[in-house]
Amino acid sequence: MKRQRLTDRQSETSGPEITGTSGPTKAHAERRRRPVAATRPNAIEAERELFDATDIRSVRILGINALGIIHRHAADLLAVVAGGGTVQILMLNPESGEFRKHRDAQENRGGKVSDRLLSELEASMAILRDIFNHLIHAYGFDVDSLAERFQIRLSDDRADTAYVVVETSVRRSLLYRSARLSPVQRWRSPPATLITVEREAASRDFAERADKVAGIWDEAKPVPLESLQSNIRIVSPRKRDIPHVYAQAVELHKKRRLDEAAALYRTVLRLEPPRPASASELRLAKRHLPRVCTTLREPFALKDLIVVIPPDREQRLLAYHLIWGDDIDYLDDNDPADHEIVWVKYSPDGRAEGAWSFWHSSVLSTSKAVADANAHRVKISVQWGKHGSLLEGWEERIGIDESIPAFPHFEPLEFSRLKNERRRAVGHYAERWPKRFEGDRSDFLAFPVEVDLEGKLDEHRMVVVGRHANAVITQWYLPYNIRPKFDWPNGSDAAAPPL
Repeated sequence: MKRQRLTDRQSETSGPEITGTSGPTKAHAERRRRPVAATRPNAIEAERELFDATDIRSVRILGINALGIIHRHAADLLAVVAGGGTVQILMLNPESGEFRKHRDAQENRGGKVSDRLLSELEASMAILRDIFNHLIHAYGFDVDSLAERFQIRLSDDRADTAYVVVETSVRRSLLYRSARLSPVQRWRSPPATLITVEREAASRDFAERADKVAGIWDEAKPVPLESLQSNIRIVSPRKRDIPHVYAQAVELHKKRRLDEAAALYRTVLRLEPPRPASASELRLAKRHLPRVCTTLREPFALKDLIVVIPPDREQRLLAYHLIWGDDIDYLDDNDPADHEIVWVKYSPDGRAEGAWSFWHSSVLSTSKAVADANAHRVKISVQWGKHGSLLEGWEERIGIDESIPAFPHFEPLEFSRLKNERRRAVGHYAERWPKRFEGDRSDFLAFPVEVDLEGKLDEHRMVVVGRHANAVITQWYLPYNIRPKFDWPNGSDAAAPPL
């Protein structure tokens, strides 16, 4: 790029030398040092004049959404950072009262608001994400190395004027124009004032405006670059954005970026609040409560039970989230629990008409499960130490030592491996638990101990009506981390890739 080729020469000179009689006169030199302020009839042409320099050291842009300049000069901004300079972008916080004033003034037509300003701000963030990704993947930067050179902030301050400040090795330039314009004025590229001074020269007008820009920047809220990396929405989400915000939260949760995931989970719950179950919903949850049975040698107790009911009653689903003490193979994974799920679908008359269970990253169903549910309630046999939930009839789908070819995505029960040794884990906590399954095959396949789920339900009454199970479980109920799992058996409302 043009600016990259010239960056190496930036340190060679700081401007033309003014000495001797053969060069410029002293008076001419003084004239060159005076600030030059001129009104440009076209702001876009003035921008082009700013970015036409070949040795830009820093750029600072302040605007409501800054979409136009960011879009027109994305390649220039990329080149400045790649060439060793700094870029600072400040836009108006979409959650501020000042943003709402601009929106109402510029968008309100006949009582209707178009959301144009918010959409433009989102588009600006998308372009900045493109620049960020290009710097990361094409130039080999990492987030830490970019943190001081590529900065984004959101301001709550008044936005009467839009600014662009560009500094090169020899001069400083400041472009400003009114930010309180009608859409027609904005589309026609309104006039702007450009102040240019030599780097060592003094200018009261330039200094006052530059100080104002610096003050607004210092008071603004920084936007972490990690949020660009993870595609977290920067602007204020709306209810229609819930699926995308939730999908991003789940992905961050899986990566154990818990603070970021929790912030997005809270956003989801604020936009679509869950509620405690009614008395009739509690009775429904008890009516279909699974019968959960373990081996005699199961090392972990059931810690918690949370029942989630979707707000759409026509779905007629119940999700029973079983939280066990841990997983015998993953004692050192920083998850102090093992999260399993059983789903029951009921008919309008209250009978069971569907049953599924979570089985090692897959959803298990069998031909016998529904008939068994209507006869006795859904029965779940729990795999020793690992808590894979086996519906009645599981033998038709899962082998004991090897997968059935027709269902290669289901893991086997792994009796032979667990009989020999669990996965290795070190430390005091791991030493507390069995190193292997002590017993024969018949012991491994016998599930005579029924867990008191009804007592657990009565003890904590964690029954909630809500759509986003991972959010409500982690933010409402549990003080410890769990691995996020499917919300519903078809996975239709989860695992969608973020925008």
